[in-house]
Amino acid sequence: MSIAIHIDSLVVEGVSSHPHLAGRIQRAMERELHRLLRDGPPISFSQGGSLPAITAPQLRVAAQAPPAEIGREIARSLHGMLTGSL
Repeated sequence: MSIAIHIDSLVVEGVSSHPHLAGRIQRAMERELHRLLRDGPPISFSQGGSLPAITAPQLRVAAQAPPAEIGREIARSLHGMLTGSL
């Protein structure tokens, strides 16, 4: 099974917008989302299809959380929305 995900925009408020940090958050999110989808792809995707948009719930992470933690939490939230577990 092949799953392609395109994220047009991702709004993360309350986190430094420094490009270096944004890149680290993005890489951590991509790694974690890949791991989660590999281990448990959404059943609804087994027959193909697409979602025009999803809105993930608000995340609560510590203000000084490392970028890797923020990225992992974003991925878990997105995965939960895709699998219906949130």
